[in-house]
Amino acid sequence: AFLQEYFYIFVAGLLVPVIFYLLASAFGGSLGTRIVMVIVPLAVAAGCFFSLGFYRRSIIYRVTARTIEHQHGILHKKVEILELSRCVDIRFEQGFLDRRLKIAHISVFTKHGVDAALRMRGVEMSRSLFEGLRERLAAARKSS
Repeated sequence: AFLQEYFYIFVAGLLVPVIFYLLASAFGGSLGTRIVMVIVPLAVAAGCFFSLGFYRRSIIYRVTARTIEHQHGILHKKVEILELSRCVDIRFEQGFLDRRLKIAHISVFTKHGVDAALRMRGVEMSRSLFEGLRERLAAARKSS
């Protein structure tokens, strides 16, 4: 999960210091200036890596017999609750790299919209979660 974000941080972490170094060299910057122009973007990229990792670990999904709870946030926690009785369909997506990492993306759709009401990105043990969610969704349909 979040592979695209990690990739962007990695590319920017490599390109920005090189560009800054070349600009500092072209405008006659001292060695100290060039070093700072390389170290600062690398430190920012490292901070982005760590903050994205903290955010990714703050995401929690809980599936009960009646609801799906989605909790996320580092400084400001937010909990979203989706009633299974409102759910119409679910979708399981798993690309080549996702299969290697044993993760998947699960989308839950409601009666009211075309877009997914909830997207579970990079869920581990995803196939068993998907099967359990599908069974609970079928049970919620029968009871309502």
